[in-house]
Amino acid sequence: MIFVTNLYGVSFIKSVVFGYIILSSLKKYINLPWYLALWVLPLHFYALVFPPLAILVITNHHWSYLEETIDQPMLLYYAVGFLFFGSLLEVIQNSVDRWYLTADTASALQTSTLDGLFTFFIVVGQAMILLAMIGNYSWTLWLVVIVIAATPILYIKQMFPLLPIIITGLLNTIIGYFIFGDPIIFFQLVLAGMTVYFFNILLNTGAQFFHGLTTVSASSGILFFVAAIDNAARQEYSSPSAVMISIIAVSAILFFMWNKLNQTGGTESYL
Repeated sequence: MIFVTNLYGVSFIKSVVFGYIILSSLKKYINLPWYLALWVLPLHFYALVFPPLAILVITNHHWSYLEETIDQPMLLYYAVGFLFFGSLLEVIQNSVDRWYLTADTASALQTSTLDGLFTFFIVVGQAMILLAMIGNYSWTLWLVVIVIAATPILYIKQMFPLLPIIITGLLNTIIGYFIFGDPIIFFQLVLAGMTVYFFNILLNTGAQFFHGLTTVSASSGILFFVAAIDNAARQEYSSPSAVMISIIAVSAILFFMWNKLNQTGGTESYL
């Protein structure tokens, strides 16, 4: 028994030492304390995999319903690919910035080829969703072509670089509501607002905890599009009053917490 206890004790010590060596060696690639690295990196993995996978699963599961309801459900598969690739580019850019975001990094306010491509592929993915829903209208095709063509120009010129994402995201929400009829889809706009909210706190404070909140907010909005499809297919719609009350409550909480959150201390940099 003593031998077994000692054996487990030695194994535990070896594991701790091995873990410390790994974390120490990763400091040259991840400019974050270990506890924040364990927060930020898994959320980026979630953003990379889970939202595109959710679209893929719901499209397969409700294919017959989507064929009857929207114009070209096959384009949702293209959207999955573009959104996944865009998120992958964002992960690579974060790696280049060592996962520590400030106004001086391309993952935040500066520009880079990777960040520009990330923006472009996210816009294309959103455009595929729009075409999937109402691609049978000629104005939709022309709008998509113009928005996609304008995206790299606006990014390079840094003239309203987020405008294409705003246009496609807003249209997808509104049109998605009229097609599927579930108000839960409006939480896409709430999550977009939360993304801007947490991103600004991140830049104001330097607290990298908000890097994780920005990531999960930016990537989770599409899940409410998925939920709207699922609810409509099962004819189990969300309560409009419950959705409205929830949106007001979340907005009020964030409004009153703004000053408090902006007093958060910055995260230590290992640079």
